[in-house]
Parts: sequence; structure tokens; C-alpha cells
Amino acid sequence: MPGVTGNSGSSIKRKRISSHERPSKRTRSESSDEDTQAQILLRENETFESKKNYNNIAKLIKIFRDDNEDADNSVVAAVSLCRVFVRLMVAGDMARKQGSTEKDAVVVKWLRQRYSEYKTSLLLLLAEEAVESTALTLCMRLLKTEGEHLRNGQDYNFPASFLAEIVQVLLSPNTGVAIRAEFGDKYVEEYDDVRFYTFKAIKLVLLLFLSLNF
Repeated sequence: MPGVTGNSGSSIKRKRISSHERPSKRTRSESSDEDTQAQILLRENETFESKKNYNNIAKLIKIFRDDNEDADNSVVAAVSLCRVFVRLMVAGDMARKQGSTEKDAVVVKWLRQRYSEYKTSLLLLLAEEAVESTALTLCMRLLKTEGEHLRNGQDYNFPASFLAEIVQVLLSPNTGVAIRAEFGDKYVEEYDDVRFYTFKAIKLVLLLFLSLNF
């Protein structure tokens, strides 16, 4: 796609850090943070204005995944990316349409690759105490939108594989008890489809664990 470049890189790797250990800010001025967050929102808005600005998605992912970036800026970028991908899915821009050109197919493929990168990095935040609740909210917003708009000729297609990834992270020893409880209270108990596929995912995770320990 002309003007669009990949930004795969290596996925961010963050260990679980308690709120007491986490530094409140890296050594940078408050005005610098405000400038960065203003740039994030500007790039988000530009993405909606024209497909020529889709490269902004890669730039936002870079900010989100950069371990040297201020934690607040990373969260702002994560939220911004969620809005971008939700809007693209709702508009049908991440699914190949009947009669679309080969160039359109390349764009859709590129968007889905960036979306996959974003979700991979977002899942890692579920194990970070300071931002785990925000990460869960973003994951579940994406899950809902995927089911409603990333479908293959179906009215609704529950994204079971994505939920299984979420459940696998939540069952990890590195993930806090509080976020598991939040997931159970807000989603498992409230939504029948989430409950059904969560139990299936738990069963698969347990079977995998047993197979690795025998």
C-alpha cells in the first residue's frame, strides 16, 4: 500500500509492577506529556479524515509499545487506538467487501496486521496492576465490536479465540486477583455468551496445563 509501512517490531514485554513500585513519572516535563498526548489525539483524528493517514495507526502503536514512553502517554495511545479500530470495524473498513480491488485488499490486510499487534500488546497490560482495569475495558470493547462487525457473512460471530486469549492471561499467576474478580462480576455474570465461552476457554487452558505437566 503506497505510503503505508509496517511496524511489527518486537512486542512489548512488561513485568507486573505494583502501584507502590511504579514511578509516578519519568523525567520529563508536564508540558512535554501534554504535547505528546495532544499529538496522539491529533493523529487519531487525522486517521478518520483520510485513508492516506492510516500510517498514524502505526505511529500510535509505536507510542503504545515503547517501554521508554511515559506510562500515561502509553495508556492514552492505547485508548486512542481502541477508538480507531472500533470505528474502522463499524465502518466496515477492516473487512474485504464484494467488488473491492486488490489495493483495497492490501489495505484491509495491513489494518488487520496492525490490529493484531495492538491486541497482543493490550493483553500484556492485563498483568499490570496500575492499568489492568483500563486494559480489560478496552479488550472487552474490542471483543464486542469484533462480534458485531468482523463477521464472515453472519449476523453475529462471537470472537471466541480472542476471549480465550483474554482468559489465558487472566489465569496467569502474574495476573492480579482483583482483575479476575472484575472480569467475573462485569462480564461473566452479566452476559450469557461471555460466560459460555469463558468456561470453554478455562477448560482448554486447564487441559493444556495438564498436558504440559504429564
